[in-house]
Amino acid sequence: ILAMDATSTIDEPPRMAIQEQPAYRTTVADLAIDSNMIVALWRTGLSQNGMPKAKFDWYYQHNSEGTPLVVFLRLEGADTPVGVAAVGPRRMRFGEVTFTAGALVDFVLQLEHRTFFPAIFLQKEIRRRALGQYTILFGFPNQKSLAIVRRIGYRCVGHIVRRTRV
Repeated sequence: ILAMDATSTIDEPPRMAIQEQPAYRTTVADLAIDSNMIVALWRTGLSQNGMPKAKFDWYYQHNSEGTPLVVFLRLEGADTPVGVAAVGPRRMRFGEVTFTAGALVDFVLQLEHRTFFPAIFLQKEIRRRALGQYTILFGFPNQKSLAIVRRIGYRCVGHIVRRTRV
């Protein structure tokens, strides 16, 4: 489990001269209008158990805790997004305190944009926007995204073992 709270700071490493990156920008998705684009991006890199539309309907449109924040990554000057990330509300309890946390979910980039810079750019933007809404952010990154989320300041606060009873 990786987490960050609103008081966390990030030590920026020195910038290195590397090949020029394409210009990217981010926009907040409108779930009523952009659902097909979100699901299309998921199909390029997330399995969603073969049912991305069902997941969208369940978690994004009928989430009892509220509407998730969804941010698109776009190439500057292009309308079609090349990536998407989301933070969904989750009610949590710590001792006697109940609060709403933000769960990092559904982070995907189109194959040709799956490099360090676009991933960092999108994750920094979703973090910036979400820390204004939630007390704490947390996630369960897969091996492919672990370096990205650690690089922008999330830290491991524990491990979780998933079990299934048949």
